[in-house]
Amino acid sequence: MSLEFMGYRRADGRVGTRNTVAVISTVVCGNEVAEDIAGRVEGAVAFTHHQGCGRTQPDIERTNMVLANLGRNPNVAAVLLVSLGCESTEVEQVAEAIRESGKRVEIVVIQEEGGAARTLAAGTLIVQD
Repeated sequence: MSLEFMGYRRADGRVGTRNTVAVISTVVCGNEVAEDIAGRVEGAVAFTHHQGCGRTQPDIERTNMVLANLGRNPNVAAVLLVSLGCESTEVEQVAEAIRESGKRVEIVVIQEEGGAARTLAAGTLIVQD
């Protein structure tokens, strides 16, 4: 009898049983946009939280670490970070920590895109890709 595991081997050697695109909000103000993007693309999952602004440095570091670890999870194939643009979370630091696992990471910034509707459109295209 031959057994076969139907999983996904990641670039860092870890193995997942899912192959989702994580849409991760980097701040509470981006939660709705992250959820809307993930809701438009099959296989995408939104991860939201109530952190990102007005925190002490240790709290910011913990938030950065948790977000990076979400993105590095072996059940995640790629990541879209949804940023407001003015949060305390260090978005580039989170992105780089995820990239170290060999995953594709993109960032959309609501304030740079020109609002929620434009970010939703841009983010949806990225996640579909």
